[in-house]
Amino acid sequence: MKFIAILIALAIERFLPAIQYFRDSRPFERYCNWVRRGLGNGPFWDGPIGVIAVLAGPLILTSWLQGKLDHGFLMVLGLPFSIGILCACIGPRDVGAQLRNYRDAVVRHDDAEAEKQAQKMLPNSVPVDPRERNRKVVEYGLAHFLDWLPGVLFWFVVLGPVGAVLFRMAVVMYRCGLRDNDQSDFMNTVEVLCGLLEWLPTRITIFAFSLTGSFDDTWQRVRAIGRGLPWYQRDSALLMAAGLGALKLEDSGTTTSTEQVDATLQLFSRAVWAMVGLIAVMTLLGWVK
Repeated sequence: MKFIAILIALAIERFLPAIQYFRDSRPFERYCNWVRRGLGNGPFWDGPIGVIAVLAGPLILTSWLQGKLDHGFLMVLGLPFSIGILCACIGPRDVGAQLRNYRDAVVRHDDAEAEKQAQKMLPNSVPVDPRERNRKVVEYGLAHFLDWLPGVLFWFVVLGPVGAVLFRMAVVMYRCGLRDNDQSDFMNTVEVLCGLLEWLPTRITIFAFSLTGSFDDTWQRVRAIGRGLPWYQRDSALLMAAGLGALKLEDSGTTTSTEQVDATLQLFSRAVWAMVGLIAVMTLLGWVK
């Protein structure tokens, strides 16, 4: 059932792009702030215990619903529930759609629209030079690819809807901490949690990049940037380096065309289908139910 849910969710993501505009992380952000205020500012809650307290409610509810829908006549609702959770947790924005919107504006020579689309991805650092802007957009896509899709798919395969919710909640909390410049032990714990949740999906994504792009260049870049980093530290630069290697792009290279954006979109598509193929094989072997 997980494999069918993934296929349907990916189809919805691809052919109904408007769904991304219904995803809103603000309710969870308000919930998180409400729980933290209720817990108080004591040192006991400013760390792992506080993070567990924030995550507990949504995860327990999701687990309870998942258990109810696994038995009896309610099983007929299990697949729609899984699809709904996946569609809600993917994102919050379709990185592929963002890149396509930017590319289409550049192809139309609509510089104002291209600037607008780039601003959505790079709100604080949109280069004036179109060549450098193209490069930054590609790097944005590579750095955010994991959070958009592979991480959610991995934890959905491992833990079902609970895993997808856990991954999305952790990423949302981490991004909120970056935005608010939160230096508390609570946010330090969230960063470690994100690193733990992303460690294996990152390696799987890098492997998919290497299989569907330039294998040698991918792993050469990964080895070059991976030295000296704590294994649990989330690092979008690692995935970006792998993607640039797979695309065989120079670190300082720029382009005046959209060829690199198109190449990035093709890399994403091939990587996703490689992952779907792996899940299909695991399903046939009975490793994924």
